[in-house]
Amino acid sequence: MNKIATGLAASVLLVSAGHVAAETVTSTATATVQNAFTLAEVSALDFGTFRATNTTVALGGVATLVRPANAATASSTSATAGAAKIQSLVEGAPGEYTVSGVAGFSTLTLTLPLTTEVTLAAAGTPAGVATFAVEDFTAYKTSGTAGAIALASSVGTFQVDAAGEATFTIGASLETVPSADTYADVPYSGDYIVTVEY
Repeated sequence: MNKIATGLAASVLLVSAGHVAAETVTSTATATVQNAFTLAEVSALDFGTFRATNTTVALGGVATLVRPANAATASSTSATAGAAKIQSLVEGAPGEYTVSGVAGFSTLTLTLPLTTEVTLAAAGTPAGVATFAVEDFTAYKTSGTAGAIALASSVGTFQVDAAGEATFTIGASLETVPSADTYADVPYSGDYIVTVEY
């Protein structure tokens, strides 16, 4: 009897040892896409206050006011042959922009207006009042490693920092436009587009 009991007990132990307890759980994988980021204007490009005179198409010649992208560099003026003139009275400032919400250390593409795309005109574009042309846009990265952004046909690249942020400034050249019209003592303005991609 003892042999039978011992054999049965051994069999039960073997069966118990071979049974594995198991539990399962169902999980849900997730992913979030964020292609959007923030490009914000801190301040728009400002050529300051200046005296301006024009010349006719027949006489030719333009005057130029260069507002560098680097805020530490003062504006400069020059003129070609003719009566066109720009003489600075109050220094302007480059436009300033910030980028955020980008993956750290990403390289972004900056696109600025091409030559002849931007015109500054008096409000309402009154008859007899001349306009200005804005061209030769430049860019300067001011956060992280500061420096000029090399542009080819108004397109260049720059890198954000570890937090996915960057600040840059833009400058450009303002030129008189030869015509029979003259410049009035009024504000001039014109829209321009800054595009950042990554």
